[in-house]
Amino acid sequence: MSTILTLGKLNPIQCHFPHKSPYVQQLESMNKLVDVLENKQNVLLESPTGTGKTKTILCSVLPWCMKNNKKLLVVTRTHDQVEQFIRSIHETNYTPKVCVLASKSRTCIHPDKNSFPNPEDGCRESIQCKNCSSYTHIKKLIPKNSTIDDIEVPIEPSNSIFDLEDIVKKSSEKDLCPYFVTKTMVSKSDIICCPYNYLVDPAIFKQTNIKLEDCVVVIDEAHNVENLSRTVIHFEETLGVSFKKMINDLSHWMTDKIIGKIATFFHLFLTNFSTFVNSLEIEPKKFRKKTDDSPDEYQIEKDMLVKFLKEALKISNEKYMSEFDENVEHLNNFIMEHEKALNRKGAANNNPFSKKKRFNTNILKWIQSLQKTMSFMKMNKYSNLRDFKYVVRQPPIRKHMKKESNNRSIHIWNMNSSLGFLHIKEMVRSLIFLSGTLHPFESIESEMDLKFEVKMRLDHVIDMHKQMKAIAVSTYNGEKMDSKMGNRQNQKYFDQLFNLIFDICSNTKEGVIVFFPSFSFMKLCFDNWKYDRNVDKLKNIKSLFVETQGAHHNDFIKMLKEYRSVCKTKRGACMFGVQRGKLSEGIDLNDECSRAVVAIGIPYPNMKEKEISLKMKYNDEKHKKYSEYLSGFDYVKKEAFRSLNQSLGRCIRHINDYGMIYLVDCRFSDRNNKNCISPWLGSHVSFNNHATVSFVRKECDKFFSMNKESEKEHIEIAYENESIENDRPSKKIKI
Repeated sequence: MSTILTLGKLNPIQCHFPHKSPYVQQLESMNKLVDVLENKQNVLLESPTGTGKTKTILCSVLPWCMKNNKKLLVVTRTHDQVEQFIRSIHETNYTPKVCVLASKSRTCIHPDKNSFPNPEDGCRESIQCKNCSSYTHIKKLIPKNSTIDDIEVPIEPSNSIFDLEDIVKKSSEKDLCPYFVTKTMVSKSDIICCPYNYLVDPAIFKQTNIKLEDCVVVIDEAHNVENLSRTVIHFEETLGVSFKKMINDLSHWMTDKIIGKIATFFHLFLTNFSTFVNSLEIEPKKFRKKTDDSPDEYQIEKDMLVKFLKEALKISNEKYMSEFDENVEHLNNFIMEHEKALNRKGAANNNPFSKKKRFNTNILKWIQSLQKTMSFMKMNKYSNLRDFKYVVRQPPIRKHMKKESNNRSIHIWNMNSSLGFLHIKEMVRSLIFLSGTLHPFESIESEMDLKFEVKMRLDHVIDMHKQMKAIAVSTYNGEKMDSKMGNRQNQKYFDQLFNLIFDICSNTKEGVIVFFPSFSFMKLCFDNWKYDRNVDKLKNIKSLFVETQGAHHNDFIKMLKEYRSVCKTKRGACMFGVQRGKLSEGIDLNDECSRAVVAIGIPYPNMKEKEISLKMKYNDEKHKKYSEYLSGFDYVKKEAFRSLNQSLGRCIRHINDYGMIYLVDCRFSDRNNKNCISPWLGSHVSFNNHATVSFVRKECDKFFSMNKESEKEHIEIAYENESIENDRPSKKIKI
């Protein structure tokens, strides 16, 4: 049953809501969002998981945009979250024209795509060889003296709205390239959906054909944007075998009539660059453990920095920089035309040219990557140079090490998150930052150099006194719960940490999720527990699942599916994951999958790591000048607690869900740390300094007996590529 709502005070509009009535929190935010758009303002909206953020946007921002003929750009963290957003549109009464932008790896339908070394190069070569019928058919549709925007693609969605799977399927039926089909849809769409990097990375954004003028941009899971906007400008390359090969390859083209002058230009540039980097005297660590593989480092600063910028990059020489940019463009055009010619001749002779005849395209990629970073360094009359830090790294020199593995690497790190948003914030009508963990708001405003006229922080929709129980455990069985580095040789700590997890699992039916602060700490715990066969004890009461570092996406999804299935059994399961890992964000583990969430420690980054320490120093300097800027330590603390808060959000996924949260570390009792927990949860955390097994048993019995009636109405969430199997009555929703 849908409801018609009148939203907004300035210029009210009527909107359809797909349920009987919205939550009070939803209604409040929808009214505010309509007025925000009327006033061309920016908004920060922090709303806990399970409070219907997606429906809030779809039933306020979307109808306003459609009524006022404005384009809506929705960016999320992953392609999977884009698909979730599209599915939510189907539940509303709106049928906007939707365009989903995706990479060639997700859209390519070429029969030989699995044999491509990489999607980009494979696509380019197939097009140049005229060996891609789906691209050829797209090209034929472009009217004379027109662009790809003018194409009317002869495909229709299966269910009124295109999702990416639908675009690929329908395009394939017509033998039209899905990647270029999406490009034809950009100018004609009401909504454009894509992952963050399509917006934040200028090189990728340039290829999207998106016009940001007067556009409304919604950034979901916006707590990730600060870091991405900063790091997308980084330049990090190793001057190893492939780099030396690039210089050598350029030398062979220096006498070429067409490209010789440009090859000479870049050969000299790369040679000078390499000479400077390798001339730096890097002092090896005086005391290095045999297990220490961390690199020796040299920070380029003061006189050496001036020399690097003037002699190696020549960034202050405007005439040289202009020639550099022109030569990059000429090189790009040459490679395209050269490969076309090679492919034509190779096809005619039925004999492909040898690799020596081809231009090394890695040269162009390397130079373009550096060019992107330098373009930000040059902005505002080179005032942005102070936002960058420069570090040279060298692997530790050891006996019997191969010479080529001793190559140095150059790292140019951007410290200013606002630089990645320069091409965005001046053009758009409104920016809407949306997440369950935006706290503290001041950090986003200062780091992004953005003004948010409206800031909303919504409470949870559940009954926090009945459906949620959060406990901070400072000691267990008399042992201090301290996960800091200095306590990681304390065997008693690991023993009691295991006992706490074991006791929670023993007294919690269905699923328990345990989050560690890092993969290295999780390994340390398991190494300790296996020694005393503690892991075997846990296996006797729960099926165990462990998040693996660097696991393939398909393997991760397969593990989640099995975990969900086992959680429904009488035995239940325990999943071990890592804060900041795949399990901690964007994963729906509702109902029986997360009856308890245990967060061990606070996931501080390694503050001795060079990039982190330089960012902290940068923020300290900013903080002295501008009080709204977080100091270096407060910055990394904010990052750590946002990751923690994201992990805690796995516990409650919808209005009828319930579960217990355990914050396991003595530092949570510190007043300053209490204030860093998400506001919707922080005031409901109880602190216990003397927890024991009897305490855990008592709290679990009390909480779960109070929520026993909730099991009568079970809610299933539909997961992508997974069928729902259940042996009890339920209703289905999508979040």
